[in-house]
Amino acid sequence: MPDTERRFALAFAIAHEIGNHLAGIRLEAHLLDEAQGARGLAKASLAIDSLAGQAAPLLALLRPLLAPGERRAASGTVARLLDGIRRQLEEEGSAGHRIVVEVDPEVGGAPTSVEGLHALIVALVGPPGALASDGAPIGLRAGRAGGALAIRIELPGDGFAEAAEEAASPGGSLRGRALALELARVLVADAGGGVEVGHGEGRSWLALLIPG
Repeated sequence: MPDTERRFALAFAIAHEIGNHLAGIRLEAHLLDEAQGARGLAKASLAIDSLAGQAAPLLALLRPLLAPGERRAASGTVARLLDGIRRQLEEEGSAGHRIVVEVDPEVGGAPTSVEGLHALIVALVGPPGALASDGAPIGLRAGRAGGALAIRIELPGDGFAEAAEEAASPGGSLRGRALALELARVLVADAGGGVEVGHGEGRSWLALLIPG
C-alpha cells in the first residue's frame, strides 16, 4: 500500500477505535444510577477513565501520522520519558502489574525525531487490565543497539506476537495493540528506524529502534 494510503487507512482506524471508546463511555454514563451506591459509581468512574485513557494517546498520534516532520518532539532524557510513562500507567491503574523502568547509563537524550513517542508507548502497552493476570511486571527498558536507541517494551503474555499476527492478516481490521503496532512502524520509519517484535517464556516484547 502506498505510504499516503497507508496513513489514511491508519487515520480511519484511529477514528473507528476512538469511536468505540466513546460509545463505551456513553454506555457507562447512560447506566449511571444512584441505586448503584458509592462503590458502583466508583467502578463506573474507573471504567470511564480507562476508556478515555485508551482514546487519548491515539488522538495524540493523529497529527504526526498525517503531517510527519512538521514539528519536532520535545527534548528531554529517555529516563525522564520512561519514568513519566510509568507514573501515568500507575496513576491510571496498573492492575497489579509492577512497572519496571531500566535505562542504560550510556543512553542520554530522548529522540526528537519521533513526535508523540510518549503517547505511542502508552498505546503499545495498552490497558494493563487486559494483560495476563499473573501480576508479572511490565518492562520499559532503553539501551543502545547497533548505533540506534532501542526502547524495549515487555509485557506478560503474547500480546505483541498476537498483535503482529493481526496486523499481518489481509483484510483484517486494525484495533487495540495491532493498531498501535502499525502506528509504531510508520512513525518510527519516519525517523529512519524500525520495529522488532518477539516472544518467549510467557512474555512478549517490542523494540523501537531509533537512529541517533
